[in-house]
Amino acid sequence: MERIGFGLIGLGRQSDLVHARALRRSGVARIAAVCDADAELVALRSRQYAGGDGPVPGYTRYADLLERADVQAVVIATPNVLHPEIAEAAAAAGKHILCEKPLALSTEDALRMLEAARRHDVRHMTAFTYRFVPAMRYLRHLVSTGGLGTVRMVRSRRLMDWPDADLGWRQVRSLAGSGELGDMASHRFDHAQAMLGPIVRVQGLTRCFVPERRASDGGVRPADVEDWAACLAEFAGGATGVFESSKLCRGYGRGDEGVDDFEVNGDGGSAFFRLGTPLQLSVGRPGGTMETVPVPEAFSASVAAGLATVAADDPGAAFRDNQMYAFIDAIRSGRDCSPNFLDGARVMAVIEAVQRSAAGGRAVDVVQVG
Repeated sequence: MERIGFGLIGLGRQSDLVHARALRRSGVARIAAVCDADAELVALRSRQYAGGDGPVPGYTRYADLLERADVQAVVIATPNVLHPEIAEAAAAAGKHILCEKPLALSTEDALRMLEAARRHDVRHMTAFTYRFVPAMRYLRHLVSTGGLGTVRMVRSRRLMDWPDADLGWRQVRSLAGSGELGDMASHRFDHAQAMLGPIVRVQGLTRCFVPERRASDGGVRPADVEDWAACLAEFAGGATGVFESSKLCRGYGRGDEGVDDFEVNGDGGSAFFRLGTPLQLSVGRPGGTMETVPVPEAFSASVAAGLATVAADDPGAAFRDNQMYAFIDAIRSGRDCSPNFLDGARVMAVIEAVQRSAAGGRAVDVVQVG
């Protein structure tokens, strides 16, 4: 079978370390073209991803990349504000789309992306990467099969220690839409809704503790997005949730070294996940204590047959590979992606509700999208 040709639109760190890496490992896909507004970065990636035919074709205009017949799918990893226009253009060109989260700056724009993908019958995925962590896959299985009884509560903490340095477009509301809510809390809202159904009401609180960030040239750059966010949540099924996210927690480490906890409490048991131990859960039963349970191998294996085996000795990379493998498998089989643009739009609705709640100082309903 001929390898699926991918176009990478946006060539920053996430694109390189997550998406490009998985594509090059898959065995059934290839990077056919790259695009970024930074011409020097385009030239670097063109050489870096070179194949037997030499450097990968590179562009500074995504429209030029979308004209290529050898590009069947695209990864959008640009500033969030650009996601809708690129996704709509890609769908119109018949390209399957994996788009970074948050999907857009508004629920309305996210739904526009979903409608375009459906209208042109292309596969569409929102990059909620942590869905593919083995322990999270197993936790969803426990919940869906009644292994914890009726779920009453969920709670999430995503805490890291980043320096107060310039974050570029990510600290500008007009380009990013939000800070912690879109960057990190969005993954945890997706976890929760994938397990328990829609969040229907939230009480949010946000802060921007660092309104000016140090730039590499010695100056400072203003920041107008939240760098700490928390909310209480009510689910349609009656469960409650508590969510907190920040990169200002000194001593907590960066990236996967930080604290990423997700806990589910049901009337038949509790389960606790921590990203630092992606191959195990802590599980407790009524009247007992929390005990470490290994994740069954089925939940750490590759999600698709015929693709490269995920690295069992590197689960931190394996779950990111599995996200791409799931997308490739959907393209090859014609199946719907999970998570898809509808999941991305549902998370956008939660983010917007938390923002409205924080601004108004009161609980608000979440707009329900279907």
